[in-house]
Amino acid sequence: MKRVLEDYPNYIHDFGAVHSVYEDECLLQEAQVILEKHKNIFLLLPSSDINESINTLTERLSKITDDKSVFELNEHFIRHKSNSILSKHIIYANGKSAEEVAQQIIDNIN
Repeated sequence: MKRVLEDYPNYIHDFGAVHSVYEDECLLQEAQVILEKHKNIFLLLPSSDINESINTLTERLSKITDDKSVFELNEHFIRHKSNSILSKHIIYANGKSAEEVAQQIIDNIN
C-alpha cells in the first residue's frame, strides 16, 4: 500500500479487504500512519447496519460461489475494526445507482 501511494500519488486506488484489514496491531498502526495524510479514504458498504451489509454481500457472493469459507471470510472483513479505523468517509450504497454513489463520493472529496 505504501509503495503504491508513493508511486501513484494522484490516482484513485481500490484497496479491498486484503489491504484494509490488519490482524496485527503493529501493521494496523503502520497503515494508519501511512494513510494519515490522505483525506479521501472511502469505505463503501451496502448499509449502515452491519448485518444488512453482510446479508447483501453474501447474497451477491452466492451468485458466484457456494463456498461457505468465502462467506465467513467476507463477514470477518466487514466486521473488522480496521475498516472503520482507516476510512475517513463511509458511503452506504443500497438503493443507490452507481452514479448516485459516485456523486456522493465526489461531494465528499476534500
